[in-house]
Amino acid sequence: RIECFGDIDECSSIIGLARSPLAADVAAAPALRTFDAWLGWTQDALFNLGSDLATLPKDRRDSMPRIGAADVKALESAIDAAQAGLPPLDSFIHPGGSSPGAFLHLARTVCRRAERHIVKLSQSEPVEPVVLEYVNRLSDALFIWARYVNYARDAAERRWNPDSRPPDSF
Repeated sequence: RIECFGDIDECSSIIGLARSPLAADVAAAPALRTFDAWLGWTQDALFNLGSDLATLPKDRRDSMPRIGAADVKALESAIDAAQAGLPPLDSFIHPGGSSPGAFLHLARTVCRRAERHIVKLSQSEPVEPVVLEYVNRLSDALFIWARYVNYARDAAERRWNPDSRPPDSF
């Protein structure tokens, strides 16, 4: 349980790192203002999720904020909207690009770790199915959002080269 909400907290912290360099961009670009608002909403949702995961089922109150189906739907809509303006992928890409993009890729990997830990927790304690659904969709959103901010900041995506060879010299 502690690993689960620790991972969620770490994911939110990394999203905060991604948001920090966006401050200057947000003032000039309305699309990035909306994007930053999505990142802020996500951090709030992660606080709700972390609180839920930190609370034993017997100690939960009805008034506690929780992740729900509407949050999953919101993520799916955000994924679709952000992806609509991106060039299609025809290859795997390396995490990186702009600073916000690289941090969002890192947040995605932490989110995947959280998902693995929540699955493990669900094998010994009850976990609402919507929690796993949300975390799964969030990792997809973070991937798309990393691509989105890299595209908006004109940061090239580095494609995977399956035939890569080491450089001749250093």
